[in-house]
Amino acid sequence: LESERQLLLNAIESERGRLLALVDSIQDEVWFADTEKRFTLINASGLREFGLDGLTKELDVQKLASSLEVYRCDGSPRPLHEAPPLRALMGETVRRQEEMVRTPATGELRYRQVTAAPVRDGAERIVGSVSVVRDITEQVQTNEELRREQEKFLALAEHVPFGMVLIDGQGRYIYTNPKFREMFGYDLAEVSDGRTWFSKAYPDPEYRKAVISSWIDDLRDAAPGEQRPRVFTVTCKDGGEKIISFIPVQLETGLQIMTCEDITERKALEDRLAAMSVTAELPGLYNRRGFFAV
Repeated sequence: LESERQLLLNAIESERGRLLALVDSIQDEVWFADTEKRFTLINASGLREFGLDGLTKELDVQKLASSLEVYRCDGSPRPLHEAPPLRALMGETVRRQEEMVRTPATGELRYRQVTAAPVRDGAERIVGSVSVVRDITEQVQTNEELRREQEKFLALAEHVPFGMVLIDGQGRYIYTNPKFREMFGYDLAEVSDGRTWFSKAYPDPEYRKAVISSWIDDLRDAAPGEQRPRVFTVTCKDGGEKIISFIPVQLETGLQIMTCEDITERKALEDRLAAMSVTAELPGLYNRRGFFAV
């Protein structure tokens, strides 16, 4: 009987060791609290982030939570009763709650996403709570940098003297500037689907097919940041046609910026000059300084 008991204890200890090894291998923090509101399991990531050498029975959930500098996403202090482990012990499931915590290990204010849930036994009684915490500081900082860059882009795009479009990886137009809307007569909602825009801008099926093929070749071959101008005749909303120079630039983010310049008058002038006789007509167009005579 004693030997069987020892074998059972050894098996339990072995399973516990495997469980702890599994939990410690998780990059996110894992915290388990019992019904006495004490943390009885913290994985290596949690211990490291909070500068703890190891788990002690004195690690009270409320005491630890009240000792920390914690803020909601809006910057207001987070009350103690909103701590996810405590809410989970009351039977609530907390999903991806974002908060800011000044962690003791580094003293830095870190952005964290917390998911917590009650742990129940076979009789559905709550026997504890488990919380999984992911550090999202880099993600938040990257999003903030992108937001600032987008603000700079919009500030520029709203005032440039040429059309500008921002296109996502699925070919959707997600932004058009005022000059684009003035040039073609379409609001963003009317051109947001790239296929709809192409059918409006290039109503002739054969010409549209050639334009799309040219665009696909550019997207396939162009390196990020490379400029490849293309000139197409575009039908505007009012039915008129304009000759437009497009410069699509592929970004590393997968987005594409496309600029549009109306060169209809310039092209007409070039065509007239090409049709003139070089010997008879061109000399009369220039004054002695080499500029076009008025």
